[in-house]
Amino acid sequence: MIQQNTKWRLLGKCYDALEAIAFLKDNKPDFIFLDINMPQLTGMELAGLLSKDTKIVFTTAYSEYAAESYTFQTIDYLLKPITLKRFLAAMQKIESYFNSHEVNEKDPSAGNEYFFRKIG
Repeated sequence: MIQQNTKWRLLGKCYDALEAIAFLKDNKPDFIFLDINMPQLTGMELAGLLSKDTKIVFTTAYSEYAAESYTFQTIDYLLKPITLKRFLAAMQKIESYFNSHEVNEKDPSAGNEYFFRKIG
């Protein structure tokens, strides 16, 4: 779906957590799709080992991990089977996330439209 429907480039595919850890040592993707049900380590365990700046889109058949997934740098949580419509919605979230962070990196005051001040 990534290669057919987005401008993003797929850097690699890993079939277990250890392969993913090795891949991520040499590669710095903008975000990763991470399944929860994997051999050796679960996706949640792997997420806990990743750098704090690794952005994650969880892909899983398990809805019960959704709330816990947001303790990581989660952009979205996709339940399998993933439809094209839902995949494209997730890609819109990813685009929005990275577009807003590009603006904030160029202009640190961007997005700071309000400030709060306690009086009295």
